[in-house]
Amino acid sequence: MTNVNEPTIQVGILTKGRPMLATVIANLVLQEEHPIEIFVVDTGDQPAIKRVDVQSVLRLAQDRDVRCEYELHRDRQRAFSGGRLKLLENLTGPLIAFMDDDIVLAGMAALASLARRAEELGPKLGWVAPYCVNAGSARGFLRDRPHYSPGGIFAQDEIVRSILLEYYNNNTDVLDARGPRERVWELEFLTELFPALGRVTEVQHETVSYHLDYGGGTRWDLMEEALLATTRRELHRLVAKHAPGTTTPSPSGRGLG
Repeated sequence: MTNVNEPTIQVGILTKGRPMLATVIANLVLQEEHPIEIFVVDTGDQPAIKRVDVQSVLRLAQDRDVRCEYELHRDRQRAFSGGRLKLLENLTGPLIAFMDDDIVLAGMAALASLARRAEELGPKLGWVAPYCVNAGSARGFLRDRPHYSPGGIFAQDEIVRSILLEYYNNNTDVLDARGPRERVWELEFLTELFPALGRVTEVQHETVSYHLDYGGGTRWDLMEEALLATTRRELHRLVAKHAPGTTTPSPSGRGLG
């Protein structure tokens, strides 16, 4: 039973039309105890909304009184960064969760569990994330550190929103198809952004998510020191611009000042 008096969590799904998309949406629509809204941005070559399985799960969302919106976004060079920007333009609330199109939460109260902890943290909230099994980030330099993962809830205020809008608008992610040699990595950025702003971040190990891409190999580009340096340099710039005077150390132990 959903408690309609709780603040709504806005969930943004970025997809390129993977077969698991309908499963991911259904997993979210069936979450109990906490109200959510879902926004899907599709960067695939063929609109996923034309598929029967996706149409069916959108009908399920209607039956569950879950707002679920879909938008097609064509950007072959910066599909990831441009798609995230398009999502963020729609996600204007105080509690946001990014979800990938190949990750599901274990249990129908998983999101509610994260939301309860987010509420407990109140204005101190940075993000609270599930523990991801088979995480793609485990193949990069985040593998030995607590980090943000899809499904995690983060707090969006004016400062965070301004930083993220500029970040996605101006940068090319390692997951983008084309762009300059200097790339950034979103998971690293989100992981360190909130501690840099003095906010609390937690991985809730009892709340589990599963990455359904079991065929992924090692991503050597996610282990490059240059990628880490570029991401942190952009983090330093944006925090200094939008939150001047912040000197809180990053989780890595290296200060941003």
